[in-house]
Parts: sequence; structure tokens; C-alpha cells
Amino acid sequence: MPTHALMRPPATPEANAVPYAFSSRHFLKLIEETGKVGFWSADLRTERLSASLGLYRILGLDPAMELTFGFGLDMIHPEDQATHRDQIAVLRSGQSVSREFRIVRPDRTQRWILHQAEAILGPDGVPCQGMGVVFDVTAQHDALRALLQRHDRLNALIAATASVFWVNKANGEPSEMPQWMALTGQTHAQMQGFGWLDAVHPEDRPRTLAAWTTAVEHTAPYNTDYRVLCADGIYRWFNARGAPVLDRDGSVREWVGVCLSVPGRTRYGAARSEAPAAAPRA
Repeated sequence: MPTHALMRPPATPEANAVPYAFSSRHFLKLIEETGKVGFWSADLRTERLSASLGLYRILGLDPAMELTFGFGLDMIHPEDQATHRDQIAVLRSGQSVSREFRIVRPDRTQRWILHQAEAILGPDGVPCQGMGVVFDVTAQHDALRALLQRHDRLNALIAATASVFWVNKANGEPSEMPQWMALTGQTHAQMQGFGWLDAVHPEDRPRTLAAWTTAVEHTAPYNTDYRVLCADGIYRWFNARGAPVLDRDGSVREWVGVCLSVPGRTRYGAARSEAPAAAPRA
């Protein structure tokens, strides 16, 4: 639908009403002033292209500078050149382009951009015109990189402390516990509900269950010690602790926690590791 159709005046305008004077140029100016988008158009049979002020801002270039396809392609990060330097050739073949890559601006700063473009066919069916839009998506990439860094740090911390990381649902039931499954040999189905307690020493189950249900009912931190029957058949002591992750309204989104292997003796006075009790002889 044309832009002007979205902003057409009412069928019966009020008296003395000021007529609308919007144009596509006004809308593009408003969009480009966010600093995150720019536009270009060009005759695909030449090297020159017309760029909007928004595109010059994204590329970090002087608007008085004349742009060419070659110059734009040279701005692609060296590590991305091999994959993305063919974009104009793709357009000249009549295909559309949707690529995400890095550029290096004249001030040597790097930006991530998303480039989407289409070719327009002439009367002879040959691509003759191209037009495209460029989005600065650096912020999204920075946020993703920060998230991955936090994830890597958490994994390194878990490995350094020989701990078991776990995530439970808001109601306290198991959600993501692959390390618990590896530690105990339990399957995902076996640990559902309170099935994970089956891997806890029978003498420790009542206390462990009471500590966990109290924490869930009162949205309070969880901290207790218990013995776990590990996949190698040996009971070992762990300190389990966790806390609720809250939404903005104060409701529990999920629970996160760790089980830390603690050598020595527990505060309950028993040895930290032991083999399961032998079955009585007939």
C-alpha cells in the first residue's frame, strides 16, 4: 500500500482543518534520523550510486563525497570480504541480497550492518536499477557478544568449582539439569517432579525435601547439604544452593542454583563420601 494511502485525510474533513502535507521524504527523514538506517539507489550499469544522509552517517563518510560500488565494497571488513564482496554481482544477475557483515569506517571503527537490496528489471528483462536499505545492527551484535561472554564465564566458573548447575521451573520442578543427569545417571524422565530425590541418600531426603519446598513456598534462597548417589555408584556430599529469578511484577520466572562438591565432613557429622549400603544376605 502506498505511504500516502496510510495517511489519507478523512472522507469528510472538518471545517477549517489544515490539509495533510506528509510525503515519503518526510517519513524517510524521520526514520534516518535514528542513525540506524540508510538508503541507496543506483543504475547497475554504472559504478555510481545515490546515497541518503542516513547511509553516509552509518558509513562514517562526508555527504559531499561521491559514492561508488567499488568504494562501498572496499569498506567490508577484510575477514568478511571473501563471503560478501559479490553483492553487486548478485544484484546484476537479478537476485536480491540480504547480508549481515562488518565494515571498517575511515576512522577505523567497526560496525555491523544488515544490507537488503533488490534489482529492478528493465523493459528488456535485464536488471538495470538497484535499490537497497542498510541497517546498523552493531548494538544487537554487542548485546549478543556480551551474553555469550557471560555464558562462557559461567561455564568456566562451573568447571573451576566442579559444580553442577541447574535450572528449575517457577513451581520448583526440574527444567534444565543436564549436569545433574550426568552426575547421577538419571534420565530426564526419571528426575521429573520429585524424581531427582531418588538420587539423594534416603537419610537425607526428608530434610532436603523440606528445605526445597520451604524455599519454593516462601520465594526464599535455598541452601542445604545432602549425599548424592553418583553414576559410579558412590555417595558423595554436595552443598546445594539456589535462588529464584523474579520478573518485574515480583513473580518467580525460574529457579537457578548449583550443587557444590564439598570434601571432608558435613555439618551433619557424617563422612562426605561412602558406598551404598550392601543389600542384606538372604
